[in-house]
Parts: sequence; structure tokens; C-alpha cells
Amino acid sequence: RGEYAEAKARFSEAVALAEKLHTPGNTRIGIQLAGLASAHRRLGEFAEARSLLERALAIQEPAFGKDTLGTSPTLQELADLQLAA
Repeated sequence: RGEYAEAKARFSEAVALAEKLHTPGNTRIGIQLAGLASAHRRLGEFAEARSLLERALAIQEPAFGKDTLGTSPTLQELADLQLAA
């Protein structure tokens, strides 16, 4: 659990940096949000993970299209979340 908590802190830093360096809607922000969501899921923080994944998809779908390789990792993470919750 300690490693996931540390990962969550690092992903939080990465999200903040991505949001500072990139315009809203930049796919790099979505990637970092999905990583942060993964850490939340592994810590059992399912509601926060879902919220972050939904934010990530809201960024990724306009950029990559719906149901594409660009969104598939986030969709898989959502599926893993449903299995864990």
C-alpha cells in the first residue's frame, strides 16, 4: 500500500505540472489523470478513481475519437475499476 500512496503523490504532482505547462484539454493531462486514477483504484478509492478517469476520457475522446487506441487504456482502467468496486 505504501508504494501506491507514493505513486499517488507523484501522479498528483505530474497532473499539477501538466495542467501548468499545457492548455486545458491537452492529452498529456489526460494521461496523467489516468495514472493518478490507477493509484486511487489500487488504494480502494474508487469514487475518486472514477472521477479522474471520466476527466481523462473527456480530454481524450475529442482528441483521439471515441473507442480508439488513444482512449483504450483509459477504458481498460475503467473496466478494471468496475471489477474492483
